[in-house]
Amino acid sequence: MHVSPPQHYNQQQRQQQQQQQPQQYPQPQLQQQQQHDVAGLAPRLPKCLIIGAAKAGTDALLEFLTLHPDIVVRHGDLNFFDVDKKYKRGLEYYRTLLPPSLPDQILIEKSPGYILSEKVPPRVREMNSSMKMLLIVRDPVRRTLSLYAHFIKGGTRLPPVAALLFDKQGNVNPNARYDLIEGSTYHLGLLMWLQYFPRDQIHIVDGEHYRKDPYAELYKVETFLGVGHKISKQNIYYDQGRGFYCMIKGNETECLPPSKGLTHPNLTDTELEKLKNYFQPLNRKFFEVANQSFDWN
Repeated sequence: MHVSPPQHYNQQQRQQQQQQQPQQYPQPQLQQQQQHDVAGLAPRLPKCLIIGAAKAGTDALLEFLTLHPDIVVRHGDLNFFDVDKKYKRGLEYYRTLLPPSLPDQILIEKSPGYILSEKVPPRVREMNSSMKMLLIVRDPVRRTLSLYAHFIKGGTRLPPVAALLFDKQGNVNPNARYDLIEGSTYHLGLLMWLQYFPRDQIHIVDGEHYRKDPYAELYKVETFLGVGHKISKQNIYYDQGRGFYCMIKGNETECLPPSKGLTHPNLTDTELEKLKNYFQPLNRKFFEVANQSFDWN
């Protein structure tokens, strides 16, 4: 969504924001809309997939990567590899669903459901064993509640959140509908992918840190993709009114739609504690499998 630059965001505020957040990385210049030579522009298969997790920040990650001139993204969730009807039509059909790119650009496709589907990793490997994957994760309790809020905002009629998350005995229901719990049990999906791809082809983005400092996480993604550090911190600013970060592209700002950053449903302190206790051993398992830890306390 494109809007005019907000009145409350000016050059002085940009300078103040940069002073408050110390420079941790070398800074490229403010990125303007860069034009590539259109010779060689053609629909190509992706070189990178964002495979999940749903409601962990996949949209924000994808959109901010458009700040990089050597990255092209396919907007929206394509679900080519996990929907049999699409997959059976073949890779040439898949190619027609993707935006054109240049040979030296990285095309990224996003489908958060890929992390949960056991049929996807072998299909991706058959297409390209050198594929790179991005997996963004966040505090599993927050992701679970965010997904529920997403369904409610979209008009899905659901029982109260506690009725979905807990069984009649008051215990966490691991088989809760809509992947509310399974989708936050990250090690299960990661283990499926590690059967077909080495760990160094899967980069895990810290979704909680991304919300606080997207530039730092984008810098790591640039390193993983090998595209050079061309995203500038000056292209990213915190919008006080929206409550999250937006981008500056040329003379315009671009923000995620209002459906992002939804208010989470209420649970009692006891229910929240049960969820946290349920996920604690599962988080440790994920940290072990990923060889990476996260501050989800």
